[in-house]
Amino acid sequence: PFELEYGERIAVEPRPDPDITDEKFIIHFFDVISDSRCPLNDDCTDQGAIVIMVGVKAEGEVSFYNLTHSGTKEGLEPILIDEHATIRLLGVSPYPKTSTEILKSDYVASISVTDA
Repeated sequence: PFELEYGERIAVEPRPDPDITDEKFIIHFFDVISDSRCPLNDDCTDQGAIVIMVGVKAEGEVSFYNLTHSGTKEGLEPILIDEHATIRLLGVSPYPKTSTEILKSDYVASISVTDA
């Protein structure tokens, strides 16, 4: 896994496929679509979720994906980004608190890219 700050782009190392050894994924954390996670210092019946938008450039094509992480649970099912790899949102910090507003520029996403 790696961490990606809001607005940051990162190049993920070449995948272990002999046909595409020069290709890298470029992943860009574009936006926080919604953050309804229950604040740490609150008692909620629903833990909520956070949804972020990432752009992924793979094999010359750019695609956009909404990645969701629900409360304190492990990231949801991985999303297939091409026939060789998946992407999953492992978590996003900071976690909300009732007394603190989170600026979009404060968000950091933990993302994994794995073989499909």
